[in-house]
Amino acid sequence: MWSRLRRPSNRPGREKLCSLHRVPQVLARPHGSFVLAEARDKAREWLAQLQRGISPHAEHKRAEDEAKRPHDNTFGKVVETFIAEHLATKRRGRKDAEEIRRHILPLWSKRPISEITRSDVVALVKPLASRVPTTAHLILNHIKRIFSWAIQQRPVWS
Repeated sequence: MWSRLRRPSNRPGREKLCSLHRVPQVLARPHGSFVLAEARDKAREWLAQLQRGISPHAEHKRAEDEAKRPHDNTFGKVVETFIAEHLATKRRGRKDAEEIRRHILPLWSKRPISEITRSDVVALVKPLASRVPTTAHLILNHIKRIFSWAIQQRPVWS
């Protein structure tokens, strides 16, 4: 486990304070690019995490996973998952998926879901409302359902 150890020093009357634990590969760098101050800061941060009961290795892994996640939160990916998981079991699911793919996905599929705002929704629905009010109402309801579902799945898309 992680603990501290007092070791005798070469100088009489002095002791060294050492930590007994393996250093994760996060600090491993090619020779010459290692900065001692950075290593000390990182070690202090890890010791503080350990005192709070947090594993530095698990925290590092979580941060890496979070860094990979933004590639999966595009509106297109979220909608395809919504269609596969939610609409697949609905009676009208196939028709709803068709409407979503025809009216919403061409405009927003590449955008991160967190960057879509109320004004984007209005800009999409308003022109439809002047031409085909029923379709505009359906599209607005689809957008509401997609975002409500995504909020419930928040650990996945955040």
